[in-house]
Amino acid sequence: MTYTSDPHMPPTGEPVPPAPQKRRTGLIIGLIAAVLVVLAAAGVTAYALTRGPNLQQQATQACEDKVRASLKAPATAQFSGIEADPSGNTQAADGQGWYVTGNVDAENGFSALVRSSWTCYAFKHGDGTWDARPTIQSN
Repeated sequence: MTYTSDPHMPPTGEPVPPAPQKRRTGLIIGLIAAVLVVLAAAGVTAYALTRGPNLQQQATQACEDKVRASLKAPATAQFSGIEADPSGNTQAADGQGWYVTGNVDAENGFSALVRSSWTCYAFKHGDGTWDARPTIQSN
């Protein structure tokens, strides 16, 4: 048997493979990074949910309120197909207004259920209140 001074060489002269320490360390670092990313995403989501309604939701609500107020039977209103897009109009305090569209099913003066389409422009004033200007079209 041949002995060498190299601790990685067994008596036979064959090299001993190094322990997989580097690979295990990389795996641990990767797992820690993944956990931190998930926690950060959860924190951002929780923060966004606790801030209250965003501008799109506020504009949509302002438009729905104005549409509902113009109906013969506002309590029967059922909204659907809502879409909201920023308009880029600098008239709004936040620098943009919103175009909101949708449908509303509500009873008319004869208690018949009627579907109407509507479009609305909404923008936020400096004092935090919203101005909504809907146009309703009976289908």
